[in-house]
Amino acid sequence: MNQLVRWINTKEEHATFIQSIMTDYFLAQRIKPKQKNEAGRQQYVDQTLLLQQIIVAGMKCKQTVDKSKPELVSILLNQFVELYFNEHGKEHLNAMQKG
Repeated sequence: MNQLVRWINTKEEHATFIQSIMTDYFLAQRIKPKQKNEAGRQQYVDQTLLLQQIIVAGMKCKQTVDKSKPELVSILLNQFVELYFNEHGKEHLNAMQKG
């Protein structure tokens, strides 16, 4: 029983951490608003919508133990990587994951 509680707490901590990174780092600091008809507007809209989906999916991870919810977060994060990072950034992420 104690192990189950630890797993649930860890799951919720990870979901909260992902939400925090998306809001505090990407939405607040990295993604700059673009006005209508300004270059890069569609990319801004796409990134913002995807970040909102990640935040909501993280919330759903905290509400259930359904394993499809973290899988959705992973899919959305991979989509965000493709949308946000250039090739150099992707190479850097891959190098970090390999250790």
